Amino acid sequence: ISCREADWRGNADSRALQQLIGNAEFAELHLTPLDTAQSIAFAAYWLQCGEAQANFFVEEARRRDLDGLLANPQTLRMLTEAVGNHPHDWPRSKQETYARACAKLVREQNDEHLAVQRDTAPTDTQLLQAAGYLCAVMLLSASASVALQAARTPHPHVLELSSLTSDTAATPSLATCRAVLRSHLFAGDGIGNSTPAHRTVAEYLGACYLAQRIQARLPASRILALIQGEDGGVVPELRGLHAWLAVLANDAVRRTLIAHDPLGLVLHGDVLNFSTQEKIQLLQA
Repeated sequence: ISCREADWRGNADSRALQQLIGNAEFAELHLTPLDTAQSIAFAAYWLQCGEAQANFFVEEARRRDLDGLLANPQTLRMLTEAVGNHPHDWPRSKQETYARACAKLVREQNDEHLAVQRDTAPTDTQLLQAAGYLCAVMLLSASASVALQAARTPHPHVLELSSLTSDTAATPSLATCRAVLRSHLFAGDGIGNSTPAHRTVAEYLGACYLAQRIQARLPASRILALIQGEDGGVVPELRGLHAWLAVLANDAVRRTLIAHDPLGLVLHGDVLNFSTQEKIQLLQA
């Protein structure tokens, strides 16, 4: 029994267990995602409140585009701990909601894992940067997951982790990437690959990393070239990444992104903290 799918090495572990106990006695089982009623029940238990208040919590999470965190007991618990059950405890903006949730999800909660890693574990900041890097690469390359180990037959939509790291200061280390793939920001698929806990979380984290690179003088035009199609419009699958980049990047880049996809910024990003002039530009666009 594995406490997290990222620790399960897929076919390699399956074959080892089958050799030990025989094919006829082997079965691989995975927990199914929580349905709405189960999410409400867990929320009520962890928030120590009634069903009506727990239902409000679940609906509020969905309204803030955090519904992807509700189907997993561990991520749901992280969200209840990050937010609480009082109206004033909810973050003031969508951006703050994602920041608080990701900060909670990236932390190791298992005492035994913490004891083993206490001298070598990356900091939360390093882990979040690595998560952003991996999410940005996955989204920009239209990849579904990252493989911790190289496969005999590479899959076109699965990135091999060993091919994504380098010695540059802007690229997280292989050890840090491995560590964050085992955090609650990612989920295993049962065969040794890891995917982001939710696409919107990947879009937010990926935009955080890209905004940091722009701040470090990476030309924004190089990123826009990957996000835009031949007609100059934003690729539909990358509208969420584009929207969050507009929220997190500097003012000059934001003005450019508003012109490219104003509706996408409203639907997928968070324009609450835009300046008055930026909101006027958004409405005019």
